[in-house]
Amino acid sequence: MKKLNEEETQRVESAAELIELVPARKRPGSFWAFLLAVHPEHADECPWEKLNNEDWYYLLRARPQIVEQCPVEKLGQEFWYEAVKHNPELAKKCPWEKLDGKHWRYLLQEHPQFADKCDWQKLDANDWSSLLRKQPQFADKCPWKKFDGYHWRSLLVVQPQFADKCDWQKLDGDDWFVIVSCQPRFADKCQWQLLTGRYWSCLLQRAPRFADKCQWQKLNGEDWSELLKKCPQFADKCRWQKLNGEDWRKLLEEQPQFADKCDWGKLDSGDWYELLLKQPQFADRCPKGKLNFLSGSSWSRLLDNQPKLADTFPWDKLTECHWGAILADHPELAAKCPWEKFTGDYLVKTLLTSPEFADYCPWDKLNGRHWSYLLQSQPQFADKCNWKKLKVSNWLDLLRYKPQFVNKCPFKKMDEQDFKKIIKTPWDILIGSRP
Repeated sequence: MKKLNEEETQRVESAAELIELVPARKRPGSFWAFLLAVHPEHADECPWEKLNNEDWYYLLRARPQIVEQCPVEKLGQEFWYEAVKHNPELAKKCPWEKLDGKHWRYLLQEHPQFADKCDWQKLDANDWSSLLRKQPQFADKCPWKKFDGYHWRSLLVVQPQFADKCDWQKLDGDDWFVIVSCQPRFADKCQWQLLTGRYWSCLLQRAPRFADKCQWQKLNGEDWSELLKKCPQFADKCRWQKLNGEDWRKLLEEQPQFADKCDWGKLDSGDWYELLLKQPQFADRCPKGKLNFLSGSSWSRLLDNQPKLADTFPWDKLTECHWGAILADHPELAAKCPWEKFTGDYLVKTLLTSPEFADYCPWDKLNGRHWSYLLQSQPQFADKCNWKKLKVSNWLDLLRYKPQFVNKCPFKKMDEQDFKKIIKTPWDILIGSRP
């Protein structure tokens, strides 16, 4: 059992301070467990019948010597398994007959010295396979006939010295794949015909030397795609017609040299999209209109990752939001952007962060509110402004921050109340400029 940590010790000491305050008849089992963990001298006062499993477990972690007071018959198998596992000195009180095969398996893995207490009949094949992986010295106790293929493969990948005990006929394709992958020394025992195409694909990626044993006809399109991604040297064995569009896409993403073998007609819009993200050189192979089904956000991602595809893009698929993300990383594509289709709000937002796009801006799209907002941060665009579009409210907002534009203001449209609202504009400048 683990020792008490600092926090638990403090809790115990706090409980000890209550001994004079809490009447004995009101002290629960947990109180006594906390108290005796630090002050065992009070053991004679303890009503042991009040302690439950949890109380005993906590107490024996700190004071294993109190095990003599422990009611063995009341404590379950989980308690004793955990108790002996973490505190072997408690073994002298352990009722070993309560432990089942699973408990013995894990206990002996950590404490093999208790083997003489074990009822070996309780261990099933899973228990034996797990135990012998860590403690092979108990092999003479093992009933090997209980093992099936799964148990043999679990054991032999770690303890191959038990191969002479193995009934190889019990192993299926799953078992042989694991064994030969981890312990190729047993290849001469392998029943190769039991391996599926998927297992052959995985096995040859790990151990290509077994290619002469392979039944190539078992591999389907997915198997071939996965195999050739890692081991292109087997291409001469491949039956290319088995690959579907997704198989081709996954293969060409990693091994583009197989493009001349590809049946491009099998690739759908999704396949083309994913392929061009990684291999844009295949754009000229893509049938016209094949990508028209992509959403604007997909086009945005594709163009953002592969700006070289700009000449093949259906630009009308992209919205102004997509263009914002694209131009942030690829300003060289600004000439492709349909600026005239964008709203004034988007144009202002773009020019505030990227004034270098001003040459592309259709200025007539901006209304008075847009101009007021834009000129507050980018006054260099004043020569582009159609001042007639600014309403009184727009002028009020603009002149608060940029009073230098006061000479452009049509004051005849303002009354005295409007002037007073321009609280940050010098009053004398406005009066002096008023006709």
